[in-house]
Amino acid sequence: MSPASARARQLRGWLDLVNFMATHEQQVPIPTTITYDVRAETDMDGFEQVARIAHRMGVTPVTTPNGTHRAEKKFGPVTYAVVYHPMHATAVTR
Repeated sequence: MSPASARARQLRGWLDLVNFMATHEQQVPIPTTITYDVRAETDMDGFEQVARIAHRMGVTPVTTPNGTHRAEKKFGPVTYAVVYHPMHATAVTR
């Protein structure tokens, strides 16, 4: 499957989810934040991935006090977030 057709299938899945949520009002909770967790071999690569995606989203990434690198864009009441947790932060939670 080509990357374009895989992306099209994923987007169709999102549309199916939206239609499901719309037709099952009050029956299932609707998340207000959708998070994509970046996976990387190094912290530098993780930070660069977030920076590239943030640029495409038209937002500026921020680094939280614990070192997490994050970019967010709001779509009405829904937030799409791209997050990278640096190696030292994930090692502490293991």
